[in-house]
Amino acid sequence: MSNIDIREVDRTDETQLHAWWSAGHAAMSHRPVDLWPDWEVSRLSLPEIDLDNRVVLLGAYAGDAMVGSGLAYLPLKDNTHLGMLDVYVPPDQRRRGIGSALLDRAESIIVADGRTTLLSDVRVPVDEDSDDRRWAEARGYAVANVDTVKVSTWPRPRTCCRSWRRGPRSGWATTGWPGGPTPRPRSTWRRWRPR
Repeated sequence: MSNIDIREVDRTDETQLHAWWSAGHAAMSHRPVDLWPDWEVSRLSLPEIDLDNRVVLLGAYAGDAMVGSGLAYLPLKDNTHLGMLDVYVPPDQRRRGIGSALLDRAESIIVADGRTTLLSDVRVPVDEDSDDRRWAEARGYAVANVDTVKVSTWPRPRTCCRSWRRGPRSGWATTGWPGGPTPRPRSTWRRWRPR
């Protein structure tokens, strides 16, 4: 681990952002479903200033190559006792101390900010065990909540989501991801908000 350098990623530098995104995407590549946001979405959303949260992106470097990524997420207005973190290490880079180094750095950022409760997610197949769960538990993280993720392939049959096809109710507008639509419709978020 001595050759791993953890650095904060400059969110205004698209090259660093892409390396951060790529390391995270590679870390999720062995999953049965790709739930990592598309680069077209991430390149617009990651540099955005979030007035409600302090977001620190971290890169684990071996020389000039980013071999893992992570983040520390600190709410600024609500739940200010919480700090959330995630660590992403591609399968071919694991068992070298990269994840532990990223975790240590994210935890130190959160604790230095006076947070008393740290949260993170690990993805575990239903009714199976995983290296991710064992890794988190070995570092002192206990299971606090279990959620399931359900995935639906789009486009859906015409009988689904009629309200989306009708459009928003009177007084509401359709919005998408910040920065406008992306080239790949499956990667956009669609929601309605009051005008």
